[in-house]
Amino acid sequence: MDIKITILIISLIYFIIGGIVYSRNRKNLANISLAFFTYSTALWAFSFYFYEHPYFLSSFIWIKIVYFFVFFIIFSLFYLSSVFPYKSSYSLSLPILIYCLWSLPNIYLLFFTNLWIKDVVFQPSGYRTILGPLYFSPNILWSVFTAWAFYNLIKKHFKTKGVNNLQSRYAFLGIFLFVIPAVIVDAVLPLLTGNSGYFWLSPIFSFFFIGCTTYAIIRYRLMDIRIVIKKSAVYLISFSLVSGLALLIMFTVKEYTSFSTMVFGVGVVILSLLIFDPVKAFFQKLADKLMFREVYTYQEAIKTLGSEVTRLIKLDKIIDLVVDTIKKTMRLDRAGILLFSLKTSSFQVAKVIGFNQANGISLVRDNFLTLYLEKTKNLIVLEELDFLIRDAASQEEKANFEKLKVNMKRIEASLCLPLISKNKLQGIIVLGAKVSGDAYTREDLDLLETLANQASVAIENAIQYEEIQDLTGNLQQKVDEQVEEIRKKNIHLKKLLKMKGEFLDIASHQLRTPVSVILGTISMFKDRSVLRMPEETREKFVDNIYKKALKLRSIIEDILTASEMDAINFEERLNFEPTQIEDITSEVYQDNISDAEKSGLTLTYHKPDKKLPLVSIDRNYVKEALTNIVTNAIQYTEEKGKVIITTQEKGGSVIIKVQDTGIGIPKNEIENLFKKFSRASNAVNMHTDGSGLGLFIVKKIIDSHPGTKIFLESEEGKGTSFSLSFPIIK
Repeated sequence: MDIKITILIISLIYFIIGGIVYSRNRKNLANISLAFFTYSTALWAFSFYFYEHPYFLSSFIWIKIVYFFVFFIIFSLFYLSSVFPYKSSYSLSLPILIYCLWSLPNIYLLFFTNLWIKDVVFQPSGYRTILGPLYFSPNILWSVFTAWAFYNLIKKHFKTKGVNNLQSRYAFLGIFLFVIPAVIVDAVLPLLTGNSGYFWLSPIFSFFFIGCTTYAIIRYRLMDIRIVIKKSAVYLISFSLVSGLALLIMFTVKEYTSFSTMVFGVGVVILSLLIFDPVKAFFQKLADKLMFREVYTYQEAIKTLGSEVTRLIKLDKIIDLVVDTIKKTMRLDRAGILLFSLKTSSFQVAKVIGFNQANGISLVRDNFLTLYLEKTKNLIVLEELDFLIRDAASQEEKANFEKLKVNMKRIEASLCLPLISKNKLQGIIVLGAKVSGDAYTREDLDLLETLANQASVAIENAIQYEEIQDLTGNLQQKVDEQVEEIRKKNIHLKKLLKMKGEFLDIASHQLRTPVSVILGTISMFKDRSVLRMPEETREKFVDNIYKKALKLRSIIEDILTASEMDAINFEERLNFEPTQIEDITSEVYQDNISDAEKSGLTLTYHKPDKKLPLVSIDRNYVKEALTNIVTNAIQYTEEKGKVIITTQEKGGSVIIKVQDTGIGIPKNEIENLFKKFSRASNAVNMHTDGSGLGLFIVKKIIDSHPGTKIFLESEEGKGTSFSLSFPIIK
């Protein structure tokens, strides 16, 4: 057998590899350039065979065709090194222009002169090419661009990692072991020795490229075509076996029986069609076990996981099973799940192994990933983001994909798998890279998508189960809470009823006394008995009616004011404005000095030496509060006593102090003094007309002024001191 027939076999193999590579991704520049390289090499090897066996045309023409295809081999090799595994940063326009401009005159030398190839002569050892004086010219071009291509591959090898690093390593090794020996036998030896008798060996060296490429396909998913290789092999073996069996049966029937071959042939065809699928399935499983043992193992594990996860009802167990099984069986460096929480209306980490929790959350921080997954319901693979960036519908979408790519690289996430339930994104499975460096195959992704669909249903059921359990488990607690709330409201209602009763008692007493006096006096005027009294006595009666009417009005005003202050929005009614506090103090002093003198008291106001800082208050309400304090001091101080009012600045506040020498307050009654309808026991005997609302109103007014405080100091039998502290406006 002529060993040179292997050249045709090599050519056929290259055609097959080129077709498979190109069919896998017709838009990817790496696939296109590798397919172009393999097609060029196939035609180059094909031409080499006819150079050695010139069944038509002459060896002189075939050797020129051989060299012509070298131009395309070197060009495609350089272009492949520039776009695989990623595109180089520099522009390819100038190198391509230089290559084309340098190639054109060399092609002219090749086909239209004898300066490159003079002749081809036949010798006992085979055909020999006689080289011309300019044979070195194209070899310089090819050497420069071949060296450039090797430089690109070596540089990228050291810059990449993971599957791209391993792919580039074997691609470089295969091309190196093919190109360098070919250059030696095709260029170096002929230039040094003038012997071209070993030209036919150069296609043989391409076996190194075929071997390294095939290994990279099987081991490292080069160009994502190993599954195609496996399926093609399964189909070819199954078809060959079934066809061979059919031919054997037909041959046996024809040779050893008298059956009609046409009739029997129909039966054989039908039998072949029936057994083809079972035979193919057998070889499919056998190929998985023998050639893809690891893939087969974790695919079976994931299928089992899919059936197990639908039987679980506890959410934490489902999450644990999914994350742990995927990470373990696919041998990943990291894995995790993010779930949408209705409580926080955001995605939260359910479980992560290998990932940092903050890094996991960073994927969904800007909502682009979640919106994209919910809209498309497609998974995202890090290695495929370049295609999404290239095909983006807008600049904004392109920028978002680029940002997502950077983020996924930063946290070392390789895949984002959506969990969709009722057309809503329920969660995201985030997976890292395989520890082995293998990339995810199409079959891996299909299995993961199936698992995600099953997991989504299981997680949805688990969440609903937890909600039902929570409702059932907390039902008694909720009932107890409602009972407790009703009990508290009942207690509050009783307090309100008690307060209402106290209010009615006090109000009826306070209102009845002046009304009775007024009615009694008026009745004396009505029956004219008062006319028999002296003029001085009649005037006293009229004055008493007037005083009781004023007291009645005062009580009614206190009741209305207290009711107003019980309103929820009382603070909103206040009108705050910058105020000089000594102005209010002076007005209150002037309003009460006459009453103090009538009671035989000394009312004194010590004015500040200089103006005090402004305070922000409601002038009318603060004046009312101060009036109530001064009035109480006058009422509960005995004759010849003293009431002193002072104003001063101290510690960032303006302070009004009202000090008296009155009856004082029992120590155990001080804390209740500011409550509604509350009066000291010794005050009731001295002043029977008190409503018990004055200090309640004061406290409400002071508490409604931010930063304002009231202080009370008292000793029974010695007197009382009230201090109001107002923060200064800064």
